[in-house]
Amino acid sequence: MEQAGSEAAIRARAAEAVAACAERAGVVVRMLTGGPEYEAAAELFTAVWQAPSVPEHILRVLGLSGNYVAGAFDEGGRLVGASVAFACIFEEPELHSHITGVAMSHRHSGVGVVLKLHQRSWALEHGIGLINWTFDPLIKRNANFNLARLGATAVDYLVNVYGIMHDALNGRDESDRLLVRWRLADREVEAAAAGFPRRVKSPPGTVERLKPGPDGHPVVRSAREGDAPAFTCRVPDDMESLRSSDPELASAWRVALREVLGRPLAAGAQLLGLNEEGDYVVAGPPGAP
Repeated sequence: MEQAGSEAAIRARAAEAVAACAERAGVVVRMLTGGPEYEAAAELFTAVWQAPSVPEHILRVLGLSGNYVAGAFDEGGRLVGASVAFACIFEEPELHSHITGVAMSHRHSGVGVVLKLHQRSWALEHGIGLINWTFDPLIKRNANFNLARLGATAVDYLVNVYGIMHDALNGRDESDRLLVRWRLADREVEAAAAGFPRRVKSPPGTVERLKPGPDGHPVVRSAREGDAPAFTCRVPDDMESLRSSDPELASAWRVALREVLGRPLAAGAQLLGLNEEGDYVVAGPPGAP
């Protein structure tokens, strides 16, 4: 991917994108300072996941060590969102975005986007051009947020990377995740920051390998000789509700997506992104599972 201009210009546009998005959402985003703010952030994460998440003392340590611990505040000064990231020791400067949560009162208000754009701007100001994080590939809204709205790129499928998690959002499902990388100066990322989501077109001959059937169960089409090396995967619209209403069916979806998406990525296929319907579009080498 191409960069979108000089470093100074990219940083300036990143800051402008944060300001515009924050104004639309009616919040101010800044780094957290002091014990009460760290405590409020820890309480917010616990409320969102309905389980202990990041303890206050860990947030304090990350803040004291110069890492990213930021919050979004409404007009009344109440913390309504928070985000935490820390530096990685890799060949190039990189940030790992560990957790981002938004209070129930501000869901679908744009606060999550503001926090991620602020994280991007902060990273660029600190000479960091790459942010990575993971998300559950079965949660369609998160896929749209990460791959389309933010323009991040999925680079790996991780099987049960965190073990079985015990919170309201994950239930007792295994924690398969897509690892994404967000190259902050790429043109597509800057376009996404400006409000133009990243969507991809399916290559000619693309086949549909996974989709919900009439009864909600996963319908899998096996790879066949003569298939074009490109396919789509469609997941249910609301996996979180499905985990509560039918855990066995939710587990069946985990197994199906692991097979249809995870195995090809491990074999060298590339997840191109999401199409207009919100389906994963994958291009793989011949013979990918």
